Amino acid sequence: MASKLWNWGLAFGLGALAPVVFFVDLGDLRTSCLVGASFLGISAIVLSRRGAPALTLLGLCGPSFVIILTFTLQKIYAFLPILILWPAIAFACFYVRPARAYICAVAAAIVAMTVYTIAAFPLILNHDFEVKFGGPTPELALTDLQGREFDWKLRQQDRVVVLDFFGTWCTACIQELPHLEQIKRELQGHQEIEWVLVVTGAYGDTRDSLREYFEQHPTTLRVAFDPTEGALKKKFDTVGFPTLVVIDKANSVRYLHRGYNAADTMFRQHLVSALTSPYQ
Repeated sequence: MASKLWNWGLAFGLGALAPVVFFVDLGDLRTSCLVGASFLGISAIVLSRRGAPALTLLGLCGPSFVIILTFTLQKIYAFLPILILWPAIAFACFYVRPARAYICAVAAAIVAMTVYTIAAFPLILNHDFEVKFGGPTPELALTDLQGREFDWKLRQQDRVVVLDFFGTWCTACIQELPHLEQIKRELQGHQEIEWVLVVTGAYGDTRDSLREYFEQHPTTLRVAFDPTEGALKKKFDTVGFPTLVVIDKANSVRYLHRGYNAADTMFRQHLVSALTSPYQ
């Protein structure tokens, strides 16, 4: 009896550790997916070698299933196949024996996971991150870090505006910023593009803390403050940070992208296309 309880406890304990890969900054969700799959596979082998019953795989895979399902409910559908691939790898590894058929099953599951993560995951993730937004652009009532009305360099009809909703507490925002800086340098001939980081006070950022932050971490993007504590961002009908919005010369939203991760390999291409394609 004690052995059975120990096996179930071990299964739940190992299962609870697997989803941690999504909350530890590995820089790329593809890495997180592969590390999580490997951890579950090794854990399944450990349970099998201990003589644990096959039902303990429910305890092993259950926590990951719940966490990944939570992501999919947040409309990140790139995780949906992981709901199948992770348990498949765990089950295959649990039953692996010195038999060719079992080894082939494990190899097939790992190959399927790797192919999906490398080939399909970035495309689906990009589709999840890009948001459709219709209607006119909300009024851009922003201030600078001194509390004055934000001074736009160009008149509305002459400019293309890139708004990046940013937070100094947001790891993904900080990871995204160097890529925006690089794209800005590459498009420096496009003088009509105005790049603006928009920071709200909704999560503790203040004008004083922002001045101090950007003194230590300089940026070539202009910095604006949303005194409405996020009301402007909500008007774009999106949640999460960062959120990047491209507004064209007709004052319409041409491109809207939520979140950032290195796994979204299409982000750069789509942003450059939105900024350089002809504007009406």
